[in-house]
Amino acid sequence: MIFIACVVFLAVFITTRYLLFRKPSDSTCKSLNEIPCPGSIPILGNICDMFYNDGESWKKRRKLLTKNFHFAALHNYMEIFNKEGQKLGDRLQKDVNQSTDILELISHSTLKIINEILVGEELKLREIQIKDYVSAIDTFSKAIGYINSKPILSLVYKYSEMKKEEDRSLEIINTFAKDLLKNWKVKPSDNPRVLDVMLDAPSLYDDQGVMDEIITFIFAGNSTSSAGLLYALFNLANHSEYQDEVYEEIVQIVGEKEKPSYADLKSMSFLDRFLRESMRLYPPAPFIGRTIAEDVVTKTGYRIPAGTEVVFHIFDIHRSPFIYDNPDTFDPDRFLPENSKKRHPFSYLPFSAGPRNCIAQKFALLEIKSSICKILKKFKLEPVTLAEDIKFIPDVTLATKEKIKIKLISRS
Repeated sequence: MIFIACVVFLAVFITTRYLLFRKPSDSTCKSLNEIPCPGSIPILGNICDMFYNDGESWKKRRKLLTKNFHFAALHNYMEIFNKEGQKLGDRLQKDVNQSTDILELISHSTLKIINEILVGEELKLREIQIKDYVSAIDTFSKAIGYINSKPILSLVYKYSEMKKEEDRSLEIINTFAKDLLKNWKVKPSDNPRVLDVMLDAPSLYDDQGVMDEIITFIFAGNSTSSAGLLYALFNLANHSEYQDEVYEEIVQIVGEKEKPSYADLKSMSFLDRFLRESMRLYPPAPFIGRTIAEDVVTKTGYRIPAGTEVVFHIFDIHRSPFIYDNPDTFDPDRFLPENSKKRHPFSYLPFSAGPRNCIAQKFALLEIKSSICKILKKFKLEPVTLAEDIKFIPDVTLATKEKIKIKLISRS
């Protein structure tokens, strides 16, 4: 854990002024306005401008896109979640009773979901297209994680084979986004799609801006959701007592219905606590950054000058003994209301926090819950990879050196 924090800290400190914080009480978070966007991460294009840029541009874009992730829109997405969750369960059936690396199948499912949210209809993607894109994202993320953890190599990195792989991956990612935009069709709807909303606002989005946002949505919506679901299934497999409790809650609420409703998922209080604890120990995005817009003095009297880049190492915060008792123990009851209210509101940051939090966090949680419902109704999960087997590696999302595997046992 300390090693990971040091790697992230050194990666950014050598190139600019960065500080790493472990306690949420160490700074006034409302004064931290921007995410740093180094030029070495071209895939993230306008992600800063889209969600985190300071000023009127950010406010207008955030307001414009919020409607696609509001209460009414989430209801409309349930049909997509259920459809792809069913397909995921069917694909997993082929791997029953054997040790299985499920990340690729999960990534296929989350990719199809985010594509349909963007354009409003299921795309007829060939399996090879999906496989190439998922592989490109994985290669690109690992390349970025590698060079950011070894900044001293940045001068020679551009001549390396890994840089060539990064460029090839980026070309696949850009082509995928261009094909998505090319296949978009204008059609009237009471529920405008994300792409509709952006294209109807030329004052906020030019052609390149739309492309940047498509790449950002696909990258963020696929990578973080698939990681969140992967670690949730891993924790279900490794904690059979909690798996049984989640399964019983699903059976009690959903019953014999094929499709859980929005209300069903919202009422699953134990599943909600389980997911929160899973994302505490395994946050899909292990760190975030902010640029200090004005001088800040912490409660301990330390002055942080304006312009400093501050990295919040979420993985370390979530496992801090200053915040959580027995932080390495998996315990969903940490998130009972009476326990949560004792903690600082920014001590739990899987989706960041404050006005610049993740715009799609409710969407992501519903997507993951829906998939878990489908999977647990079909399979019992048994552990293959254990917590002590996991070794993390530098990446844009929380990634492991070896594949995480579980065993699926059919319930029928």
